[in-house]
Amino acid sequence: MSAMAIELEPMALESAEGYLLRALTANGANVRDLLALRRGTARRHISPEDARLYESLTGVAASWFSCRIPTAVAGERWSELDLFGLRWRSDWTVRALYGQVCPECLADKHFARLEWDLMAFVACPVHRLLLVDRCAECGRSLMPHRPAIEVCRCGAFISRPQDNLQVADPLILAWCSWLSATVQAAIQQAPLPASPFEGLIGLSADGIYRLAICLGGGTRALRGAQLNSPGPWLATSAVDVVLQQGLAALAELECGQAPSIKLLPSSGDSLAEQAYRGVTLADRNAAATLRRRLRLPSRWRTSRKLLHRQGDLFEGWS
Repeated sequence: MSAMAIELEPMALESAEGYLLRALTANGANVRDLLALRRGTARRHISPEDARLYESLTGVAASWFSCRIPTAVAGERWSELDLFGLRWRSDWTVRALYGQVCPECLADKHFARLEWDLMAFVACPVHRLLLVDRCAECGRSLMPHRPAIEVCRCGAFISRPQDNLQVADPLILAWCSWLSATVQAAIQQAPLPASPFEGLIGLSADGIYRLAICLGGGTRALRGAQLNSPGPWLATSAVDVVLQQGLAALAELECGQAPSIKLLPSSGDSLAEQAYRGVTLADRNAAATLRRRLRLPSRWRTSRKLLHRQGDLFEGWS
């Protein structure tokens, strides 16, 4: 495949995978044609190693693709990801093959937004709806090698009006609005917005997301939801349930109240894991402090002891 005859200008907040699908469709090609050109043809989703190839095909700078493609890096203690100019843990972060969209946004704007690539982003703050991760017609996942950005593999339009769209909870909408602003600021190299929780100053976006997941049941809850899913992917609605419970618990802690939900043993395990694997020192310390405050036991193999000075991070939550 030579350079594409029709060059499309990417949108500022468009995902790399969504742009490639849109550009390929405009030129009468598909993702399978692109896969044939890549060095690792076993990969079914885009990879940072191919940024130069995408530049030669589309005329869009490789740097534009690079910051929009998850790049594995060696973290302080574990493998991590660079994505959108932010650092993330490598697990339960990117949706990869199993995409999610806002049908209303697709109908209005006709491109896939950056934030839809993140598991932490489950709702559209503009239309106040949960994102959709399967075709309403055939029930299959929204994989990147579908015919067009707005069309499922079965031929149905993803962007057509749907009656079964779920309205998102206000806590989820506030979270997704903040996460969207954070991603946009990071990719534009602008100052990041303040934390949505006054007691969590200095934490990364990944760190706050992990705390919410921990309090919502931890990674064990996500694994259980994936096992119970009718498809091989973790449904957006399942992440929404765990995330909503965790954000509610964080909001109650912010007000000086004990969480109203019953915290599971898996929450202590996940907090202990985050205290070891968090992408920043502040993330790790906050998880360790929160586990001590809630007196949650842990059987995780590398549970960290809390140092006295770490309590300063949560001085607003005492």
